Amino acid sequence: MSRRVAAAGRRDRQGRLLTANDANGPERFLTASNAFVAQGFAVVVPMRRGYGGSEGNRVGNAGGDLTRYGLENALDIQAAIQFLKTQPYADAKRIVVIGQSTGGLVTMAYLSVAEQGVLSGINFHGGVRPRNLNDDPFLDARIEAFATYTNGPKY
Repeated sequence: MSRRVAAAGRRDRQGRLLTANDANGPERFLTASNAFVAQGFAVVVPMRRGYGGSEGNRVGNAGGDLTRYGLENALDIQAAIQFLKTQPYADAKRIVVIGQSTGGLVTMAYLSVAEQGVLSGINFHGGVRPRNLNDDPFLDARIEAFATYTNGPKY
């Protein structure tokens, strides 16, 4: 399955992968992407399935299983990293994954199954925001998901 990917960068640079979730598309991350590119990093901003004009259907969160939800969405990051590793401008041995909001949850899910070459990840305000901070039906599911993901990469 193909994914919509916006990319910028220069040859032989460390890869930064910003995971995007917003319906506005990868343009939302243009400022952050430009800042990384200005420092010499390659940047790829993949869109999760069904977001920002990407192909495929959105991954549903039926039943509140955030562990499964994150791991299923992590397949999109995996596809983007496989693409990034084929590009001559990126160093396939020095990749960092960065995610915000649901992308943060997905970043953490991906890190639990990451391939060699992915050095680290950054979760900015990630974890599926509750609609009501005083009554969060996904609090336990969120805690369970992050606890599961922290078992570490399999390589």
